Amino acid sequence: MFLKLPAYFVWIMNIGGLSLLPLLISFVFIQLPDRWFHQDQGLLRLLPMERNGKIYSRILRINRWKGWLPDGGAWMKGGFAKKKLQTNTLSYLQQFTKETRRGEWAHWCMLLMTPLFILWNEGWGIIAVFAYAFFANLPCILVQRHNRARFSRLMSRRDEICYSKEMKLVSLEE
Repeated sequence: MFLKLPAYFVWIMNIGGLSLLPLLISFVFIQLPDRWFHQDQGLLRLLPMERNGKIYSRILRINRWKGWLPDGGAWMKGGFAKKKLQTNTLSYLQQFTKETRRGEWAHWCMLLMTPLFILWNEGWGIIAVFAYAFFANLPCILVQRHNRARFSRLMSRRDEICYSKEMKLVSLEE
């Protein structure tokens, strides 16, 4: 602990910080341009074992518990609700995919900001704050990755389906 603060003030700083920091980070990420989230880069790059999304469905059983997570995008002005699909158009799925990247980056940043709490915490306080940050953000990160893998698969199938229909129409006309 770098700052010697009374215990009640440490509690106030922890509760306030763990509540307000995610809101601030979310607000900042909503303001960022869409072009920054056009493709998977860095931490967001899906690993080969994730690409089909089955690791999330079969092993982590995300479909069973993801509905319990809050949809932070729907809470803020300018945010993008990701709880339910509104339509299945290609442009909507592409925007949804960008928003999963935006959401995942925001949650990674929330985790990366956690070491700030070392300034006024010590011992069990540090462990509690890190555990809270980990367990509050990791499920959200996993759901974003799960959805992005599913949508990537869906959009690639959509291209195949559209291509095959186009070919059938051409062959029928000849």
